[in-house]
Amino acid sequence: MPRCFGRLPHDPVRLAKAPQLAKYSSLAVANPPSRLDRSSVKAAFQMGDNDVDPDCTGAGYFNLAIMVAELMGYGLNVLPGSASKLYAQTVGIDPTNAAAIAASGGAMLMDLLTRQATQGASTGNDLLFGEPGVLPLTRNALANAMDRLGGAEIGVDFTDLDTQTLDDPAIVWDIQAGPYLPTEGHALVALDYTGLGDLDTVRLCSWGLDTYHATWRWIDSRSPERHGVCWRQLLPAGTEKNWAGVDWAGMAAEAAALAA
Repeated sequence: MPRCFGRLPHDPVRLAKAPQLAKYSSLAVANPPSRLDRSSVKAAFQMGDNDVDPDCTGAGYFNLAIMVAELMGYGLNVLPGSASKLYAQTVGIDPTNAAAIAASGGAMLMDLLTRQATQGASTGNDLLFGEPGVLPLTRNALANAMDRLGGAEIGVDFTDLDTQTLDDPAIVWDIQAGPYLPTEGHALVALDYTGLGDLDTVRLCSWGLDTYHATWRWIDSRSPERHGVCWRQLLPAGTEKNWAGVDWAGMAAEAAALAA
């Protein structure tokens, strides 16, 4: 199956200035469930043009929204081309210039999440505005984001040994003894997990599939940035104030300041 990647290395200074979910919610300190199984949730994940474009950041964003909407009891209709359009707008490319998009070099995940928070992300029917928050690089925080927010978009740094296994979904990504070389940056969606130990696994979505699995120790080793996104639009009416204990106004203000 053709695949592209497209996550550029994050800017640590800018990431530190972004809204932090540890500040605005209890996700970082609460005890998550010992395991989380959402395999029965049949979300209609999409490739999002990530087979031809380096728009994994945009594809991951919409697949996370699709998962959240499914958990809320309804489907989210994301029209073809939405992910590549959001990506192109983020990096300053004409969204109608397919050749330029395909030849481009990728985007920082933080840039894309900030853009959708302040200018919206079009599904082709509606504009989504999510409040993004950086997650601490801990298992508890990521597990809580999967449990309470419906998932998380994470940035990973693949090695050459990791990418050799992409065509075999039965392979569990795990740390290797080496030697290996860093190869591609990529954005994936973390969905659920079998436990919280080193060899327990996290189920991941990429390229429209939810069949990838990685050990927690691989996540710890490969993922230098993790983000939760809170979409008030996708929540049932009346639940916004209590959902995950998030300070919506505070997060929105920080996102707007970051984009200014």
